[in-house]
Amino acid sequence: MEPISQPEFERLIHGAKLLENDRRGPKVYETPDGQMVKLFRVKRLLSSNLLCPYAVRFARNAEGLRALGVPSVEVSKVARVRHLERQMVVYSKLPGRPLRHALRDSSSDDGRELMCRFGGFFAKVHELGVFFRSFHFGNVLIAPHGEFSLIDVLDLQLKGRPLKMAERERNFRHIIRYAEDRQ
Repeated sequence: MEPISQPEFERLIHGAKLLENDRRGPKVYETPDGQMVKLFRVKRLLSSNLLCPYAVRFARNAEGLRALGVPSVEVSKVARVRHLERQMVVYSKLPGRPLRHALRDSSSDDGRELMCRFGGFFAKVHELGVFFRSFHFGNVLIAPHGEFSLIDVLDLQLKGRPLKMAERERNFRHIIRYAEDRQ
């Protein structure tokens, strides 16, 4: 993972819109040219980040999903942002809107049809061996032509085999842990 200097980082996010932030600082920017800049912080001294940095894992998972035929982001840069003590990935923004927003804004009939289509997509990723550790409807985009894609791919595993029933159930439990997604 290459380091990126403070001036380079500032040039990258110049004019960018901050999309996500938490109490420890910025997490996601959208640059004027349609690039997404996602920052990762190491939460614990002893973590899986020591074996495989979060930004590298994000990039590998996105590539692995695309290799399986599951639409996902295409990472163009992985870097360490030393002055922020963060890791970073840069990728092109995917077209579409989050499933969470589409469901919230749809009529009950449209929402049911959308959930049926999503159920088919979710079954497909289970058969492909995609095991989620953190999943919600905000991380699923619906492209303008109706195809689903996954955008936050850090916390998943590509098992290389269809998921067992217990793993599928765990994936479903992750969806319903967010009140807005249970509705």
